[in-house]
Amino acid sequence: MNIRIFTFYDLILILLFTGVSLLSIPYLKSVQPSTLIIYKDNNQYAQYPLGENRDITVNGHHGLMKIEIKNTKVRIVSSSCQKQICVNSGYISKSFQQLICAPNHILIEIQSKNGNNSFDAITK
Repeated sequence: MNIRIFTFYDLILILLFTGVSLLSIPYLKSVQPSTLIIYKDNNQYAQYPLGENRDITVNGHHGLMKIEIKNTKVRIVSSSCQKQICVNSGYISKSFQQLICAPNHILIEIQSKNGNNSFDAITK
C-alpha cells in the first residue's frame, strides 16, 4: 500500500491561503482604533485621538469623572457615582468597545479611523 502524504494540490492550497492572508493585512490595519468619543445625555460631548496620552475631566450628573488615555487605551480613573462599576471596568482599547457610567449619563466609545462604524453584530 502506497500512501502519499503531501500532493501537488496541497501545495496549491497552502499558497492560496498564504496569499489571501497577506492580502488581508492592509484591511486589518485600516480598522485600528483611533478616536475616543465621549457622549453626555446622548449628545457628543468631546472627541480625542487615542495616540495622545491625556487626562480628561467630564462633569456628569452626579459630579466629576476623570478619564485617562494612555498608550491607546482608555479607562475611567475616578467617578463620583456610588457603586464605581465604571471605574472597576478597567481599560478598553478596541473599536466599538464602550465604558458607561449610567448615574452620570456618560458613554465613552472607541471608533476606528476608517470612519465606517456601522455594524450589524458583535460577537466574542
